[in-house]
Amino acid sequence: MTHEPIKAVHLRSWCEDDLSLLTRLLGDPEMMTHLGGPETPEQIAARREEQKKYGELGMELFQCSSEKVEC
Repeated sequence: MTHEPIKAVHLRSWCEDDLSLLTRLLGDPEMMTHLGGPETPEQIAARREEQKKYGELGMELFQCSSEKVEC
């Protein structure tokens, strides 16, 4: 199998629009097996509120693209 090389990786902080993705990821038992188990939506929301107090929204979200990006 041949894959196109990734020409750009963009890093950005999580934002409120990503909350449904974050909830699906952190609530997934298979993904969270080695990370303490899945979190409930209430646990995720409480952590997000705590992070907002410090101006941090947490983990980085990676976006990959095979398109060339000009810097």
